[in-house]
Amino acid sequence: MNNNNYKKISKEISYNALKKGNGSVWWLTKNADTDNGFDMISVEGKSKELIGVKATEGEDNFSITDTEFMMMDTPRENMKYLIHRYKFSHGKIESFNIYCYDTNKNVLVDIIDNTNICTIENGNKSEYICTPKKIEKTLR
Repeated sequence: MNNNNYKKISKEISYNALKKGNGSVWWLTKNADTDNGFDMISVEGKSKELIGVKATEGEDNFSITDTEFMMMDTPRENMKYLIHRYKFSHGKIESFNIYCYDTNKNVLVDIIDNTNICTIENGNKSEYICTPKKIEKTLR
């Protein structure tokens, strides 16, 4: 299976899961990719989530575009930018994370398990490389 198939499968999974919620969901990239920085919009009450979906086969690292980074780095009232990240291995989902950007630390933090983060580094002029890491949880 090629990477485009993994991306399509991942988007279908995210879309179907979001549809089971109490809000409305729009899959903007169902028929063609766009350069708007996100694949889906989920609205529940006054809260809006812009969702980018990422999928890789066997690779820990994944990339985000300049547009996606700008969407994450621009705070908006009642709106979150999330990344649904799927890692496949041998045709099966090995891991799934939902990342939100922490502007203070310049990392992506998994909202399911906040000990999973991704560092963000410039890859080339139009993309950033996100590297997943596990950190120890500290008691407060």
